[in-house]
Amino acid sequence: MSTVVNKVTLEVRKSVNTPDYDPSLWLINPDHLDAPRHHVRVNEAGDNLELLSEAEIEEADQVAFGALKAEMIEFFRDQYKNERERRYELQTLLYAQYLTYKAAVDMNDDVIDYLTPLVDWIVDGDRLVREAESQVLAASNEDELNAISID
Repeated sequence: MSTVVNKVTLEVRKSVNTPDYDPSLWLINPDHLDAPRHHVRVNEAGDNLELLSEAEIEEADQVAFGALKAEMIEFFRDQYKNERERRYELQTLLYAQYLTYKAAVDMNDDVIDYLTPLVDWIVDGDRLVREAESQVLAASNEDELNAISID
């Protein structure tokens, strides 16, 4: 059994039957398997992995961290959207917005008082997501990034 790495995608497959993998497409038991995928590349000969230079590793880490931040922001947006949709259908929210506007025009304080908690919940949710996004963008390492959450 061997470990193989795809020469194009750097996909790693462990405990495989070596004859099942074409050596022109796969590296068989290459060096640097313990290094993060974005720290290695296929060498010029095409027969092994090599580590990037320190400057290249630093740049690759910045790119990977930026992608991680983008994923985290998207996660928070989806989390809020899913919670909002779980509680209220879009048509309900739009109708509540219309009723709030109409009540304000008609000066109907009872309707405004009734709908205010819904409006406040939406506004607070939007604010919480924006705050989380700001924290994500300000994070300087993965520990700080992993400490961010939305309640």
